[in-house]
Amino acid sequence: MKKLMNNMLLSTLLLGLIGCNKDDGTDVLPIRLQYSDNPSTTYRTAGTLTPIIIDWNGEAGSFEVTTESEILRRDVMTFDSITGVFSWQNELPLGAWDFTVTARNSMTSASVMFTFKNEFVEGVFTGGFIENLEVDTTDQGNFPPAYTISLNEDKTITMTKFDDPTFSAVGEWRHRQGGSFNVEFITALSAPNIIYLDGFIYAGNPRFSGKYGNGINEDGTIKDPSGTFSFF
Repeated sequence: MKKLMNNMLLSTLLLGLIGCNKDDGTDVLPIRLQYSDNPSTTYRTAGTLTPIIIDWNGEAGSFEVTTESEILRRDVMTFDSITGVFSWQNELPLGAWDFTVTARNSMTSASVMFTFKNEFVEGVFTGGFIENLEVDTTDQGNFPPAYTISLNEDKTITMTKFDDPTFSAVGEWRHRQGGSFNVEFITALSAPNIIYLDGFIYAGNPRFSGKYGNGINEDGTIKDPSGTFSFF
């Protein structure tokens, strides 16, 4: 009888050990999750970003952005917790955002980190200049279409004037950060003085607006601004 009790106790202990081995996670295969390297889009382009690899290795789960990102609190970008897909409208502002995405089921989880960028490559805008630093740059009526400015892919600029076919301007543009840009150019009328623009390129209500003058500070702002410009 005593031997039988000892055998039953030994069997119980063995079953308990086997149960522990099944529950310690050693048999759970990891989730495989990957997005494209250096994901990006360009100014005024709607689109989506989809995981290029998602292998649940068993039970399908859900996705979560586990870092704080203010861009997802706006109406221009969304994240689908079922598919892991980011979607954005053409109003997405220029800039860069860091994301950590976690895929999770009842057994395990996996996370990836990446930076998503909305970049400016080139654009054409029409508007003008006003010697007034307080004018509303969002009102297109304040800036009749006197000039067309082209910010070219090679970082050069060209400008034409509607009422003067002989007018021309040449120069360069520089992306500072986010939607901030500097432009410098010279015309036959302004030579030898360079004209500097310090402005912001907006995606919602698209325009290039800011201040202009004949000097620029080290931080890219205009020294003693002469007025305001806005191109739509």
